[in-house]
Amino acid sequence: MLSLLIERKTDLNNYTKYEAAFKVGTFVILVLFLIYLTIFVVQPNLYSTHSIIQEILTNPFHSITILLILTGYGASVFFEKKTKSIIIEYENIRSEIVRKSLEYWPQSTHFEEKRSVFEWMKREYDINLYHDK
Repeated sequence: MLSLLIERKTDLNNYTKYEAAFKVGTFVILVLFLIYLTIFVVQPNLYSTHSIIQEILTNPFHSITILLILTGYGASVFFEKKTKSIIIEYENIRSEIVRKSLEYWPQSTHFEEKRSVFEWMKREYDINLYHDK
C-alpha cells in the first residue's frame, strides 16, 4: 500500500512538471510568434487586412508555428487532466492509509513503529500520513 502511494506521488510530481513545462513553453512560443507577426507581418502591411491574412495563411512557417502552439496547448490540457486524476487517486490512497492505520498498527507497542514509518514517509517522499486532508 505504501509503495503504491509512493508511486502515485512520483507520478504526480512528474506530471506536474510536464504540465508546467508545456504551459510555459506554449506561452513563450505564442508570445514570440505574436511579436514576430507584429513586427514582420502587420507593420509592413498595416493598411491592408487582406495582405496580412494572406501572408499569415500562405507562409508555411506560420502554419507550422500555429500547429506547434495548438499541439503544446493540447498537451498541457492533457497533462492537466492527467494530473487531476492522479491527485484524486493519490488522495484516496493516502486517506485510506490514514483511516486504516489503526488496523495496520493495532497495539500501543506498535506506536513507535507507526510513528517512524510516518516520519520516514514525510521526510523521504513529502507524504503526510498524520491526518486526513
